[in-house]
Amino acid sequence: MFRNRNKILTLAIAGAVCSHGTALAQEEPIPISANLTFTTDYVWRGLSLSNDSFAVQGGFDWESQSTGIYLGTWASNVSLAQADVEVDFYGGWAKSWGDWGADIGIIH
Repeated sequence: MFRNRNKILTLAIAGAVCSHGTALAQEEPIPISANLTFTTDYVWRGLSLSNDSFAVQGGFDWESQSTGIYLGTWASNVSLAQADVEVDFYGGWAKSWGDWGADIGIIH
């Protein structure tokens, strides 16, 4: 059940990105950015997730300036009993009005 939900979520996100990019092809370019980090230790909330060792981290982000919708993914190597790689997916909606703003998102 959990695996099917993850597959459905991934397909839904991919479909939303593809269909939105096609619909806005003439209006705005599709802004995609990437990031890459090399670090001596992956520490989260005070705990080393890379066993005090080197970590390579990176991700991709997509956002629509006109709608405020954003999607992204981020990954890092980890040294845990359950996994060797952490992969995070996130998305949401963000809008700002002068000094005020709102951001509603979800991460998995």
